[in-house]
Amino acid sequence: MLNENGKLLSFQEFQRKYDFRTNFLNFYQVINAIPKALVIKARTQDKPLKEYYLGNHNTKIQLAENIEIDLQKTKAKDFYWLLNEKVNNSFPTGPKNGVILSI
Repeated sequence: MLNENGKLLSFQEFQRKYDFRTNFLNFYQVINAIPKALVIKARTQDKPLKEYYLGNHNTKIQLAENIEIDLQKTKAKDFYWLLNEKVNNSFPTGPKNGVILSI
C-alpha cells in the first residue's frame, strides 16, 4: 500500500499497480481504516526481500507431526481448513439429541 517514497498509494496508483477495479469510496475507507501508527511503522521498516521468503529457500512449514504446508501452493481454503480443524477438535459438552436428563 506504500509507494517507493513511503507514501500511501493514490487511488489511481493502486489500480495500476494491482490491476484491481473498485470505486474510490471503498479504497479510501480501507486507507482510513489503517491506523496511523501502523502506516508510520511500515514507512520506517526495511523492505523484506521476496527472495528470502519465496526464493531458493524451503517454502514448506511443518505445523504438526502430520501437517506440512507449502507457502507457494497454499490457498485460502487450506488456511480455512486448518483453522476449522483447530477450532472444532473438542468434544461436545451438552447432551445429544433425543437424550433427556432428569434431575
